[in-house]
Formats: sequence, structure tokens, C-alpha cells
Amino acid sequence: MTRSAKTISALLLVAATTGTALAAGVSAPSLGSRDFDTSRAAPLNLPAFSSKPTPVVDGDTIARAFGEGSVDNYATVTLNHDGSIEETPPSESLRALVQLMLANSGA
Repeated sequence: MTRSAKTISALLLVAATTGTALAAGVSAPSLGSRDFDTSRAAPLNLPAFSSKPTPVVDGDTIARAFGEGSVDNYATVTLNHDGSIEETPPSESLRALVQLMLANSGA
């Protein structure tokens, strides 16, 4: 390393240390405003929204929606990149789930 490179490195080191020390002493850190309300007991109220009751569906409605032949309507239709359409029938697990729903609904 040449003498001029050592001198430049030393000057840069001194400048970096001095600059950081001077910048830290320019102003005190901000502690923020102490004028705020600490009461958080009230919940957030949105006037445009209200809670709605959970819908109740009876067994007859389930039987109409998921009848014996309705499970075939839950096939997956895929449009391929070449423009062809592929239809995949519903899986056996979906058919079993519909059968279970029908059994539990009393239909």
C-alpha cells in the first residue's frame, strides 16, 4: 500500500468518526407526544356495519342442495392452453362427504 493510500484511508476514518460523533450531539432524541388518551376500554364501532346472526339451514334444504344426483354438478372444468376443455368428475371423497351430509340431515 502506498503512502498516499494510507493517508487517504486515515483521513476517511477520522472524517467518518468525527461526523458520526457530531451528528449524534446535534439534537436530543424525540420522545414523542405525552398527550394521548390511554383508555382503551371502548371497542371500535363502525356505524355502517352490524353483526348478523349465523344462518341456520334445515335438513330439507341440504337434501335439495346435495341430492343423490347433485354431486355430479361439482365436477372440475379446466380450460387448457391449447383451447381444449377437460372435465374431471368429482372425487370419491367429495361423494362420500355428500353422502355423509345427506345421512346426517335425515334425508
